[in-house]
Amino acid sequence: MLALSVLVACVFAAVLTPTLGNLWSLATGRGFFVPVESSVFTFRVTEENHGSGEWWLYGEDRRTFFALHPKEAVYLVQSRSEALACNGFAPLDQSTWCSPKTVPTP
Repeated sequence: MLALSVLVACVFAAVLTPTLGNLWSLATGRGFFVPVESSVFTFRVTEENHGSGEWWLYGEDRRTFFALHPKEAVYLVQSRSEALACNGFAPLDQSTWCSPKTVPTP
């Protein structure tokens, strides 16, 4: 009975969270990573690269927005609470972000 409960919980978590997609992208994607400030269980890609690469351009979780910098090997981190204070903040337009933290990509 315990094994069935664990199986049901795993299926439930896999369907309702981005976990399976993140695990698949980590295993098969070139250049895909989950930001260290997030987790494989909560990070959700909101915009993917439109070319042949398999990385994300924008992502988010419950607490944070993420954006890859277009020309440098870094990504930007903007907390949701800080985003509320940004006049005209748009999650998919990093030019509207207010003083995001810059983190080197892994």
